[in-house]
Amino acid sequence: MDNDEYAVLDLAYQKILAKLPSSKGTPLQLEECLRNFMLVYHAQGILDNGGVEFMMSAAFPGGVQYLDVADAYEFVGLKREAEILRNSIELVGRYEIETALDLPEWKKADSFLIGNEEVWLALRDYLRQSAPHLMES
Repeated sequence: MDNDEYAVLDLAYQKILAKLPSSKGTPLQLEECLRNFMLVYHAQGILDNGGVEFMMSAAFPGGVQYLDVADAYEFVGLKREAEILRNSIELVGRYEIETALDLPEWKKADSFLIGNEEVWLALRDYLRQSAPHLMES
C-alpha cells in the first residue's frame, strides 16, 4: 500500500471516531462494519508499535474485550491473524504475562502480527466493500 491508501484508512478511522456518541462512547455501540474496521485498525496500530505484549498490558479502550478484537480480525477476513491473537489471549489467561513472553507461541504471534501488511490490505478491501462512503474525503 502507498501513503495515500494509508491516509484514506486514517481518514475513515477519524470519521468513525466522530460517530461515537461521546468521549465515553465505545466501539461496541457502532454498527458492525464500522466497529470491526475500528477495532482492527486500532489494534493493528498498537501491535505495529509495540507488539502483543504492549497490546495485552493494558485494557482495550471503551470496555472492548480482546476476544472482540480477535472476532473483528476474523470478520474482516483475517482468519489466521484472529487465531494467533486468540492463542495469545489464551496464553495470558493461563500464564502471567512475563511467563507468556518466553513461550514460542508468543514469539510466533509477535513475528506474525507486527508489521503485517496483509492486515492493512484487508482493511482497505473491507472498507471498499462495507463502507465505501468512508473512503471519500
